[in-house]
Amino acid sequence: MKIYGINESEMMNFIEFIKAKGKVFNLSSLFLEYAKKTNKSEGTIRNMYYKIAKKSREDKEFCDKFLDGKALIVNKIEEFSKKEERDVLKEILKRKMEGCSVRSAIFSLANGDNKKALRYQNKYRTADLKLVEELIREIKLENPSLITFLNRKEGKDKLLTLEREINSLVEKIGDKLRKENAFLRLKIEELEKENRTLKGEEERNNLLYFKNNKSIKKV
Repeated sequence: MKIYGINESEMMNFIEFIKAKGKVFNLSSLFLEYAKKTNKSEGTIRNMYYKIAKKSREDKEFCDKFLDGKALIVNKIEEFSKKEERDVLKEILKRKMEGCSVRSAIFSLANGDNKKALRYQNKYRTADLKLVEELIREIKLENPSLITFLNRKEGKDKLLTLEREINSLVEKIGDKLRKENAFLRLKIEELEKENRTLKGEEERNNLLYFKNNKSIKKV
């Protein structure tokens, strides 16, 4: 049996862990503790919890069977205001344009708060493309020095690409030359062997000729 991709034994172990916590517990602490216990990521545990919680609300039979009829608690989702959405996305995009990875930009912006980081990450992943393009234009207008940095970075990236292409071409030429040299060495060895064979036959013929001539003179 699987619930949203979670096998029953894994789900039951997690549910038993939750039950042992009693009626009151902090979800963030729960996710962190079980993640350490199972050597899984905190995000994986969080996703598993919310999948089980959703099933417990939608399926009474499931809830009665596995959770003693008590659906798992779910924190109310904190919605982004329009301003907060723009501010968060804009800061992530700016840091990304400055050379940071999206992950490091998000965690830096969240000040190490995993719950906040996940919230920012989900907003970034579901961001409207038109809004993202608009924010990128704003960032470039507000930060002229960043345009210089991006142009320099683009030029550097092109140079690195060209260098890789040249190195690849040189390597291909080198491989071709090595193969041609190996072929030529093989041919030379074959010719030398053939020459030695011919030379040996010539020496044998000369020796036979002198022997025959010597016999004729004696007669």
